[in-house]
Amino acid sequence: MKLGKKLLIIAILAIGMADLIIIAVCFFSPPREPPAERRARRLWAEIRELGQIETFLIEIRFKSRPDRRHECTVVRELGALGPPAVPYLIRALDHGMGHVREWAAVELGNLGPEAGAAAPKLLDVMKHDHDDYLRLAAAEALVRIGRGGAALPVLAKRLRSSDEFDRSAAARVLGNLGPLAEPVIPELIGALEDVDREVRDKASDALARIGPPAVPALVKALEHRDSTVREHATWALGQIRPGAAAATPAYHLVYVIDRSGSMVDRLHRVKIEVLSSIGRLKESQDFHVVFYGMSPEGGPAERLLPATEENKLKAVGFVRGFRAKGQTDPVPALKRAFGVLGQADPKRPGKLIYLVTDGVFPDNEKVLKVIRRLNAGKDAHIHTVLVGKRHPVAVKVMKTIASENGGYFKHVEDEDIE
Repeated sequence: MKLGKKLLIIAILAIGMADLIIIAVCFFSPPREPPAERRARRLWAEIRELGQIETFLIEIRFKSRPDRRHECTVVRELGALGPPAVPYLIRALDHGMGHVREWAAVELGNLGPEAGAAAPKLLDVMKHDHDDYLRLAAAEALVRIGRGGAALPVLAKRLRSSDEFDRSAAARVLGNLGPLAEPVIPELIGALEDVDREVRDKASDALARIGPPAVPALVKALEHRDSTVREHATWALGQIRPGAAAATPAYHLVYVIDRSGSMVDRLHRVKIEVLSSIGRLKESQDFHVVFYGMSPEGGPAERLLPATEENKLKAVGFVRGFRAKGQTDPVPALKRAFGVLGQADPKRPGKLIYLVTDGVFPDNEKVLKVIRRLNAGKDAHIHTVLVGKRHPVAVKVMKTIASENGGYFKHVEDEDIE
């Protein structure tokens, strides 16, 4: 056989062998690791190494430490990889460095329901870790991944912490739970008495987010001896439409104000509160004011007015001009209020009447019957406010009006008016 033919055969055999090797590599080599998983593994190795370095430096009492900002950046990079990072973030919850553990909890929360596998570990951390900040971070992570119900006992306990940051953070996390936080309503009501303003604000916000289930407790809080508690309870109730599935604003408001002779020492303060309420209205809302004594007088126009700055200024002039005189008969004023609300845009639901008085009506049964007839469809909610002396008969009728019309009752003492 000639040399050329031999070389050709050898070349063909070599090519065949190469093809066989390639086929074997493709079929029998382990699959390549996806880039995200590979990156997650490498970042975890870096985090673990940083922990080992710091432990070593502590052991030899070295004064200089690694830059913690770098460690947190690495943890955030890990979380940014999404679901592939979850196993490593769970392991990071046992890391030797506290700030790494906290950032791991934060990143697991950022992943939401995709981090569901971390729930058992987060629950364990929340219950048993010695680091208060980490326990709160774990509780918030559980909320964000959809397992917040398990965090309730710890969060309720945090509301009684000696640290105001702890209490405020716990109330904030409970607010993020919304209606799921219903079991801790008593603790949140208690937090309205907190010495720290931020804690009180966060607690009232949480109660507002819980929604209708919180209404009975908030209504009871309106009778609290502490005016601060009453103030926050009133605010929270103002965010809730009782009986509705969610907190939505009232678009059409009518203020029905008693200006009878007995209001002489109280009317000035009541007018300030009414104007303050009007001042907080948004332009998407409209309003009307009715004073009753000798006869009902409404304004600043004969209809609902949009809550523009111009109309609010008109309301100031209208309200300031009234003096206390006449008798406490709200029936004509209520008829006017419902007549004005009948003009409201039906495309925007949400009708609300504030009924303010300081005493017993001449005919309580007549007042109840008129309201039941005018509001038979329960289209409007009625909040009732009793100012001054707490007369048992007045309390009963005002509470009845509120409860029958989806509103709340509030009593304001004379000392809170002065």
